[in-house]
Amino acid sequence: MPIASAYVPPAVYNLLVTFITGGVSMIIFFFVFKIIFPEGEPEK
Repeated sequence: MPIASAYVPPAVYNLLVTFITGGVSMIIFFFVFKIIFPEGEPEK
């Protein structure tokens, strides 16, 4: 990812890194919560 810092302004690079980091975190947390809190009827 540091290669992109040579081609875009620092502000755009910081936004890009923040967006990518947040997106990866959201994906990880999504699957973690799907495992912890499964949808549907609880097993009886």
